[in-house]
Amino acid sequence: MKKIFLGKPSHWLLLAITGAVLYAMGSQHLHVRAFPVFFLLILALAVTALVWIVWGYRPGDAITRESFDEAELTSESLGEGK
Repeated sequence: MKKIFLGKPSHWLLLAITGAVLYAMGSQHLHVRAFPVFFLLILALAVTALVWIVWGYRPGDAITRESFDEAELTSESLGEGK
């Protein structure tokens, strides 16, 4: 399953929590009835998610399925050498 669900379980939990909060706010029509409250909750949710992800990152964690080669990241391979 680690090959399919790349990432930490805590990040998947964060995604589920974020989705649940967004669904709850949308179903209560908070974006129509109390936009400033809605906006502050969205901002707080985004900052919390960002802090959660940045503080949970450790050097060497897999971010993509395949590793990058240095040759792939050169300016020539990006089309800038033409």
